[in-house]
Amino acid sequence: MAKKKEEATSADRARKATKRNAAVREEEERNRGLETKLDESNKGFAMLQKMGYKAGDSLGKSGSGGLVNPISVEVKNNRSGLGRDALIKEIREQKEARRRSGGKRRKAEHEMTPEEFR
Repeated sequence: MAKKKEEATSADRARKATKRNAAVREEEERNRGLETKLDESNKGFAMLQKMGYKAGDSLGKSGSGGLVNPISVEVKNNRSGLGRDALIKEIREQKEARRRSGGKRRKAEHEMTPEEFR
């Protein structure tokens, strides 16, 4: 019985190590791909050049100071929704604001004149 548990835990460790290695390889490949510049063989880049784009220029109206660098990539590694992190942050800030102002509001609620009470 103990031998089966040892085999199961070693198999679990091996599976987790394989997943970690795959994640590391994926990140390295992504970074390598993001670091390479586009060349004329890329169809999108060729289309931009036909429309007058030159490498190093910004996108957008001329002289408007448009985007020079590509939009950064944020990799999402968990299974929560796209807006969940922002929502949790917003809820945390609201709770903190209520906590800070809560004591003042509660005192005001408890202080009533006899006329208001009736």
